[in-house]
Amino acid sequence: MELLDPFSNTAVEPVSTPTVTGFYDALHDAEQQAATLRTQNPAMSLPGHVYQIGRLYLTVGDGANAVRVLMPGHVYQIGRLYLTVGDGANAVRVLSEPHADQAESGEQPPPIIPHSILTDSIRVTLGQAFQLVGQYAEARETLKTVLASTARDSRHYAVALLTLGLIERDHDAFDVASAHFSEAASRFEFEKMPYYAINTLLAHADALLRQKKWLDSEQLLQKADALLTAGKIRWYRPQWWALRARAALHQTDYRNTLMLGGKGLGAMDDQADLCALPALYRAIAAALEKTHDRAEDARDARLRAVTAAKARGSRLEMARTLFELGWHYKLFANRPTLRARGTGYLYEAETVFRMMGIASPKHVGSAMPLL
Repeated sequence: MELLDPFSNTAVEPVSTPTVTGFYDALHDAEQQAATLRTQNPAMSLPGHVYQIGRLYLTVGDGANAVRVLMPGHVYQIGRLYLTVGDGANAVRVLSEPHADQAESGEQPPPIIPHSILTDSIRVTLGQAFQLVGQYAEARETLKTVLASTARDSRHYAVALLTLGLIERDHDAFDVASAHFSEAASRFEFEKMPYYAINTLLAHADALLRQKKWLDSEQLLQKADALLTAGKIRWYRPQWWALRARAALHQTDYRNTLMLGGKGLGAMDDQADLCALPALYRAIAAALEKTHDRAEDARDARLRAVTAAKARGSRLEMARTLFELGWHYKLFANRPTLRARGTGYLYEAETVFRMMGIASPKHVGSAMPLL
């Protein structure tokens, strides 16, 4: 009987014929093989063996144990899908269910593979989701558990480092963030994990950009550009354009900001990360605000940024878009009712910042803060 590995859609060798009489011997063999594979840390083989164990339980009608074994894999896949599209809240909801970490309980037997690759995947993905929604304490705790229980040469260890870097960047601890990004980058091989390698470069470039280290940031963006081109990867291209646009904005090159932001919007398609939309619209809006008689266009871009940020992406990005929209109304609205609307957006932004434990940006004079 041929079984399919649900994670790679390829055939896997059956452990043995799953008959009732030979079930327990087959299950024991499957567990032993899975444990052996775990010590070797394979990327794709172990999920296939977990699937076989679940099928063996189903063969003899033991549905409870089948669900116990197979559920973590499905939880992980669903959580990853939510995280990929920028829906951190639903990713946290799915991955935080009691069955997600295969916890032992009085009514449920202990998991077959307590520290399996599925559990590591769930934990590191949950840590990423916590970072996305601004639950930083929970994210740190989850990721530190991954670092303590995972081999230093594993993919999960590197992803945990990357995500810890994002947390430190979100708190403006740029030196610590850069150290995490550098270590994570040294562990990602482009041939095996191109998306993580590119994401690390872009995150590090963003941290350097916020420190006004233009040349260092540009060097990393050039490396990311080479990898994007070589791998024909379109997912991160809008984010790359957004960083280029922000670099131009920080250097008061407003014409180039509009051009680069427009290219980023043009790179949006069904194979691109829509989470980059708020950053693109924010850069375009800030440049338009510096352009004569373009306040209405800037407001339209600000509103589009808020709409996109509320739909997907990080909660910190949403807070920033709300903050900047609020100050846009304060500075550019010509009616008292519109300026009052700005106060509402500022209050909403302040609430989100406070929920995340991050200080709200300070507005100085008439200059729009560049976040």
